[in-house]
Amino acid sequence: MQAWPSWVSAKKMMRRKSTLDEPTRTLNPRVAVLLRVVLMACLLLIGYMLYEMKQVESINNQAVSLMKSEKYTEAIALLEKAHVTSSDNTNVLDSLCKAYYAAEQWDKASATAKELLQKNPGSVDAKKIIDGCALHQTDKK
Repeated sequence: MQAWPSWVSAKKMMRRKSTLDEPTRTLNPRVAVLLRVVLMACLLLIGYMLYEMKQVESINNQAVSLMKSEKYTEAIALLEKAHVTSSDNTNVLDSLCKAYYAAEQWDKASATAKELLQKNPGSVDAKKIIDGCALHQTDKK
């Protein structure tokens, strides 16, 4: 005869039975390998994107230094390359329209400022550049 009540053993048996009835879930080895490959590819892509962002920011900082030295054509060349690489970077666009404005390239400054406003509608500098370019272009006429 058992030392514990019958309801305890029945409960234990139910627990035991339910764990035995559950199927064991193992991942197919091929699926596991595929998941690892996809995960590694995602991590590599993220790393590359972060590297590119740092490169573009470094170029932007170099261009800002060149503008402070009044080397606008060199700054514009760097920023145009950075803009091609990272067209959504609003910092590069902001610096580029300022460089065009400083180099008195009114049409390019205005067009770049309008592009910046589309991507960043709150840009006060872009609005000022567009207004300044309009004044300079009416002075020419």
